[in-house]
Amino acid sequence: MCVLPGGPAPFSLWGAAFDESHTLEKNFKFLAKHHDLDSVWLIAHQNCAYYGAKYPYRNATQMFERQLEDLNQACKTIDRWQHGLDIYKVFASLEGDRVKFTLH
Repeated sequence: MCVLPGGPAPFSLWGAAFDESHTLEKNFKFLAKHHDLDSVWLIAHQNCAYYGAKYPYRNATQMFERQLEDLNQACKTIDRWQHGLDIYKVFASLEGDRVKFTLH
């Protein structure tokens, strides 16, 4: 398991600094090579502090759309780095006192 602030955001050159993205690529390729990865689960969540700090002017709907865009971009990036993995995009949100996981 690898947990990153912003979840999928660092996989996008638009969402991360070049050095962060390069380090992530290097580390991801190492993990994929040495741990025989066959799938990746990308999880974004409602009320993410990373997105709140980075995009304070966006409303909840705009934030959700940005997070979905980043999930899609992360999926494309990972497929480019390591083609053939099963990549699952998940959004976690609160419904009352329960967490709901939705595949996208």
